[in-house]
Amino acid sequence: MEYHKRLNKLYQNNYLPYLFNRLVAEGKQITLKKSLIPPVIHSIWFTHDDKPIELPEKYIRYATGSAKACSPKEGYQHILWVKSKKRLPQTVLRLLDSAIEIKKIGELKSSPLYSLIKKEIKHKRFGRASDIARVAIIEKYGGIYRDTDYRIYQSLTPLLLSYSFFAAREPMSSFICNAFFAAAPHHPLIQDFVRLIQRNYDPATVPTYIKNIPNEDGFATILITGPGAFTTVVAQSIGYHSGRDVILPSGYIFPTLLDAYPQKEVVREQDPVPPFSFGVHFWDSSWTTLSNFGSKG
Repeated sequence: MEYHKRLNKLYQNNYLPYLFNRLVAEGKQITLKKSLIPPVIHSIWFTHDDKPIELPEKYIRYATGSAKACSPKEGYQHILWVKSKKRLPQTVLRLLDSAIEIKKIGELKSSPLYSLIKKEIKHKRFGRASDIARVAIIEKYGGIYRDTDYRIYQSLTPLLLSYSFFAAREPMSSFICNAFFAAAPHHPLIQDFVRLIQRNYDPATVPTYIKNIPNEDGFATILITGPGAFTTVVAQSIGYHSGRDVILPSGYIFPTLLDAYPQKEVVREQDPVPPFSFGVHFWDSSWTTLSNFGSKG
């Protein structure tokens, strides 16, 4: 109850229409140069070394569509993080003339999580590796993390000018979803997330409720590095640091066909996007798909 009261208070104090309208009323220039969160949108694609799978066409479509909504002309940068460009020649070719830059995760070597990223890629747990990498990336560089099956439909500038951290709850559960979130560089909450992941991998500190779940169980990923871990960090950390942090209503980030909770009927690509939604998550769960993508968690 204390946690939910804290979330409600943060949302009331940091109500998006009020914050943004105040900027407009004060006559301040609406420019990304003054954003609290860098206008950099990160995505990740990990695959096998021996049998690499190129980024699917629809994910390229979501990436380029997101780049249109958040244009480089407005000041946005779009980055796709991979282990090796050589293993993804078609992906590199398809994105050559786009606004999306491809970077290698070797640039994260200074992160305390880098060894865990490499370990999970080696074990073909690409979902878990991606979970860890997104935390390392946002902690170091700041910006927005966007899952490859997420498409942005309108400019994120109101959010970046208003908050130093934002995320939203999944529409079908009480988890805070890590498929789309944003933070300033070195944000205390994201630094807490780094420490939590380290705790979950340390045999001396990992909680029993995680230790007892077999690695083959997809729910282990959710609790060790995914939405379960993210929710734990938010519950422990949000509201206790300086900065303007908020958990937004699901509909802003993860819209559904009906404005109700809980809701499993999510928006599909052919469905209309609610006018108040910044983007849509299509919930492909490629990280759990052993047959199509070869991921083991």
